[in-house]
Amino acid sequence: METIYDTLCTSIDQICTQYQACGIQKTGFGTSYLGRPIPALRLGQGSHRLLYLGGMTGSIRSATLLLRFVGDYAAAVKDGMRIAGIDISYLQHTRSITVVPQL
Repeated sequence: METIYDTLCTSIDQICTQYQACGIQKTGFGTSYLGRPIPALRLGQGSHRLLYLGGMTGSIRSATLLLRFVGDYAAAVKDGMRIAGIDISYLQHTRSITVVPQL
């Protein structure tokens, strides 16, 4: 039986594979109470750091939204687009965004 954690890890791996050339890095954010690694994604290379944390309960809603953001970000990097009117290359070079979909 697949758990929410397994689904989350599979989704993160799929995003990293699909957008490998966009500079998305899979990283860790520590270890859970149960001893499992807490997966995180790092976007961009800038000196200004942002951290987005998903939920801490069993709900997957916030994780789903954060993973959608990562996918939109990566697609914009790949296609040279804008997100909410912001030039993605500017965001990529000035911000380092860490996304932790689920604690």
